[in-house]
Amino acid sequence: MNKTILSATQISDEVKKRLLLQHTSVGDPSALSVPLPRRHPLDAQSRNWDMVEVDSSSYKRRVIEEARKEFFFSDEADADELISDAFTKS
Repeated sequence: MNKTILSATQISDEVKKRLLLQHTSVGDPSALSVPLPRRHPLDAQSRNWDMVEVDSSSYKRRVIEEARKEFFFSDEADADELISDAFTKS
């Protein structure tokens, strides 16, 4: 399965969006805290990031695990995002 390449911020935003869709009882969406992913060497499932601050028994962990299957963390995505922002602001 091909993975979508995203930056740390993009991954965090996607996880937050999915959490909000699954749990409308969160209340104030701005109060939902989602950490930035941390890179690690590729594991057996071809995952290269995790959000280790999230408890393994929480509903957040289930959403993160699904996202880890879909998204690949890349600094190049960060660079592309910065370049895009620079063109947008000029």
